[in-house]
Amino acid sequence: MRAGQPKRVLEVLSPLLEASDPDGQSLSLAAQAYAQIGDKQKAEAFSARAEKLNPNAALSRTAMALAEFAKGNAEQGFSRLEELAASDKGTVADIALIAAYVRQRKFDAALKAIEGLERKEPQNPNGPGLRGWVQVMRKDLPAARQSFERA
Repeated sequence: MRAGQPKRVLEVLSPLLEASDPDGQSLSLAAQAYAQIGDKQKAEAFSARAEKLNPNAALSRTAMALAEFAKGNAEQGFSRLEELAASDKGTVADIALIAAYVRQRKFDAALKAIEGLERKEPQNPNGPGLRGWVQVMRKDLPAARQSFERA
């Protein structure tokens, strides 16, 4: 999913999704993949199924927020992802929020979201690595080099 290959994600998930009782995580990932592809109906359907199985799971709630983007409600999607990232101790929503900001080319907001990720996992190299990539997109190569070295 992070590599931007939603069709491949769906291929891998296919056997799990065709089972008589797929797990919530598989349903959530399918919802995210369909949202990335732009299939709003399937994204919503899989999100709803995942949320029924585990309404409090961060992955399910993140998938529902990502479905807002597929529906064309970017403002609502950002709002939900920001809320999830702030309230959840995990990083699923943080990563989704950063990716959404980058896709919209909102680099300052992405850097702010990366700060939240780094506060949650200060020893994890993902934060500085993501920061470096955003800085490369902003063409701030000296800062990007520092971030990559830190990662």
